[in-house]
Amino acid sequence: MRLLMMLSLSTLLACSGSEPAAPAAPAAPAAPAAPVAPPASGLVTLTAAGVAFDPAADKDQIPDGAWYCDMGTAHFAASEKNDGTCPLCGMELVHKGAH
Repeated sequence: MRLLMMLSLSTLLACSGSEPAAPAAPAAPAAPAAPVAPPASGLVTLTAAGVAFDPAADKDQIPDGAWYCDMGTAHFAASEKNDGTCPLCGMELVHKGAH
């Protein structure tokens, strides 16, 4: 019994610290929050992770430089490209350039 305890302890000590810690993955932007209604007029406010709209926002309400899901209207938009796809439907995001 004593031999078994010594072997177990030896194994634990030998294994602990032998593997280097994996590097931390870069932080991903937070997922978009629950859908919000766009304002009646004016530009929508966006975050890096994006905002879902219900009902969909008019494309004219999306600020220049934003990335949005273009389905005639915009049901999702973000200030950053992130992975370039809409997290709601999987379509490729469109970059809105300056007019």
